[in-house]
Amino acid sequence: MADREQEETVETTRMSLAEHLIELRKRLFRGVLAVVIAFMVGWGFYEPISKFVLQPLFDTTAVVNDAQVAKYEAELAADPSIPRTRYFRTADPADKHLWPDLTIELRPIVTAIGEGFFFSMRVAFAFALAAGGPVLLYQLWRFIAAGLYAKERRMVMSYFPISVLLFISGVVFGAGFLLPFCMEVMAQAYPTELIGAQYKLEDYWDFYATLTLALGGVFQLPIVMFALVHVDLVQRSGFARYRGHFILFAFLFAGVITPPDPWSQFMVAVPMVCLYEVGLLATLPMVRRRERLAKLRDGS
Repeated sequence: MADREQEETVETTRMSLAEHLIELRKRLFRGVLAVVIAFMVGWGFYEPISKFVLQPLFDTTAVVNDAQVAKYEAELAADPSIPRTRYFRTADPADKHLWPDLTIELRPIVTAIGEGFFFSMRVAFAFALAAGGPVLLYQLWRFIAAGLYAKERRMVMSYFPISVLLFISGVVFGAGFLLPFCMEVMAQAYPTELIGAQYKLEDYWDFYATLTLALGGVFQLPIVMFALVHVDLVQRSGFARYRGHFILFAFLFAGVITPPDPWSQFMVAVPMVCLYEVGLLATLPMVRRRERLAKLRDGS
C-alpha cells in the first residue's frame, strides 16, 4: 500500500525540466511579489516601525537618566547647602531635567550622509521579510512538496510550525528582554559624568539585528536535535555524552554575540543550555519507543 502511494505520488508530480522551471518561476514570482508589497507597506510606515525598533534604546536611556535624577536628588537631600542648579537646569524642585553632561542623549546619532535613510530601508526590509517571508516560504514549499512522498511531506509539516514558533520566541526574547538588559548593563558600566554617551544609529541596528537573529537561530536547537535523532544521523546518547562540551560552547558563543560583560553572556548561555536539555527530553520518548520495538522484534 505504501509502495503504491509512493508510485502514485511520483507519477502525478512527474514533470519535464521545462515544466519544473516554469513552476519554479511562478512560485518565486508570487513569493517575491509578496515581499515587495510588504516592503512598500513597511516603507510607508517606516516611522512607527522605526520607533518600535528603537524603543529598547529609549527605555534603556530613560532608566539610566532616571537613576541619575534619583542620585542627585539624594545628594541634595543629604546636603541642602548645595545649590540645585549645580545638577539641575533650574532651581524649581519640580524640574527633573539634569544638565546634559550628567545624562545620556535620548536620540541616536548619524555620522554619515544617508545613514538615516539606509536605516529606514533596513527597517522596511526587515518588515518585508517578517510579513512577506512566510508567503515566499510557502511558495517554495509548494514547489518542493510536489516532489516529496506523502510521508516526507507529513514529516516536514510536523517540524515546520514548531520551528517557526521557536524562531519567533527567540527573536521576541532577544528584542524584548535580552537587548534592553544588555544595553542597561553596558550603559551603567561607566560613570555618565565622565564619559558622554550618545549611541550611533547604525551600531544600534547592527547590535539589534545580530542579537535577535542569533537568538532566533539558537532557539531552533531542540527541533534540530530531534530531527537529527529522528533520521539517525546522531544518537541521543551522543548528545547526552557531550553535554559538558556544549555548555562550554554556549558560554563561548554568548561571549561572541553579547557585550563583554558576564551578565549578558549568562543571559544567553543559560537559555542555550536549557534548550539543549529540552532537546534531550524531546528525543527520549522516541528512543524508548524504538528500544521497545527492537525488543519485540528480537522476541519474535
